Amino acid sequence: MESSKKVVIGVGIALAVILVILCICLGLFLLFGGGAVWRGANEGPQEIEISVDAPHQVKTGEEFTVEVTLENLADDAQLLYSIDFTDDYLQGIDVVSTFPDYEEMNAYEMGDFRSYMFEREIDAGEELVVRIQLVGQAEGAYSGEMDVCVDDGFRCETVTLSTLVQP
Repeated sequence: MESSKKVVIGVGIALAVILVILCICLGLFLLFGGGAVWRGANEGPQEIEISVDAPHQVKTGEEFTVEVTLENLADDAQLLYSIDFTDDYLQGIDVVSTFPDYEEMNAYEMGDFRSYMFEREIDAGEELVVRIQLVGQAEGAYSGEMDVCVDDGFRCETVTLSTLVQP
C-alpha cells in the first residue's frame, strides 16, 4: 500500500512538472514568436495611407462610385488583399463592377459581409486607386462598414459608409 501511494505521488509530481514546462514554453512562444501573429491580427494596416470618397445621396437606379485610394508609404511593396462590405450596407445597394477588377467575391453569411478579393501589389511609394461602381436598387438609407484589408484579411482599416438612395 505504501509503495502504490509513492507511485501516485511520483506520477502527480511528474505531471505537475510537465504542466509547468508546457506553460513556460507556451509563454515563451507567445512572447517571442507566436504572439506576433496575435498582435498582427489586431493591428490595422501599417505604413499605408487609405482614403475613401463616397457620395452621401444617390438616385434609385443610377450608378455611383466609391473611390478607395491606397498610398504605400513603406519601403517594400504591400498587397491590397480585399475590400469588404457589410450586408447592412448592401441591402439595397449592389456592386456592379470594380476597377481594377476584383479576382473573386466571397459572401460570408456567418460574418454578414461580402469580401471582394483583389490581391493586387502596391509598389513602395506608389498609389493604387480602386473605383467601385455601385447602384442603389431600393429607396432607403443604408449604412454599414467597409474594410480595406492590406497584406492579409486581418490588417484592415474600417470606414463607415452611409448612403441615402432617393427616388
